[in-house]
Amino acid sequence: MSPYKETRWGEKDFGRIYLDTAETFVPDRERLIEMACSFYEDFVKTDNGEKSLLELGPGDGAFTNGLLSAEPKLRATLVDASPQMINAAKERLTNIGTEFIISSFEDLLEDDPLAGREFDFVVSSLAIHHMKSESKAAFYRYIFDHISPGGAFFNIDTVASPTEDIEDWYIKLWGRWIDGQEIKPDPDGPFAKKHREIKNKPGNHTDPLFDQIAILKEIGFVGADCFYKYGRFAAFGGRREK
Repeated sequence: MSPYKETRWGEKDFGRIYLDTAETFVPDRERLIEMACSFYEDFVKTDNGEKSLLELGPGDGAFTNGLLSAEPKLRATLVDASPQMINAAKERLTNIGTEFIISSFEDLLEDDPLAGREFDFVVSSLAIHHMKSESKAAFYRYIFDHISPGGAFFNIDTVASPTEDIEDWYIKLWGRWIDGQEIKPDPDGPFAKKHREIKNKPGNHTDPLFDQIAILKEIGFVGADCFYKYGRFAAFGGRREK
């Protein structure tokens, strides 16, 4: 995994700019949160008590906020390497009992503050692609080991394209989506040209979608599949047997 301190997420204002502009360059962000809520409703929710949620890389907590709006009884734990993001999530999420942990994914694998704990629903959004390819399998295993029997994993992330020409088309598709938004990123800001610079970003380690799904299946996830895809953006995951 790329050490957190070597990425731009550790810069003072980078996270704030991301939060202010995410809606303009992340395709179907709200729809994906709605899909996660639907997935939870159909595959995880039961009538016999509260459920627990773990979000890995929550940013300002928008994903968890959407889930809590649909299911207020969820007990949420959020883990992010950025103190700035954790503080933003704390401001958004005022639910009693919500837990916040500052830790990188790398640190979770090395010294796990969640050791011995299981969660009914584990989610992540645009975060795991920052891990190096050789670390992703271990992290997916970590996630599986922290899911309760009958629980599930829902991951939204960017993925690698199968060929160079498809990659170029995906980038064009993404740029056209950004250009079609009523509110556009600051042309001088760090995310305005994000889609054109994506292949050379040092902190990005995207991998092919179906290679990652194959890893989930090998680990033991049931029904591991792609739930949504728009160019380089995908939602995928699976469930743990009861």
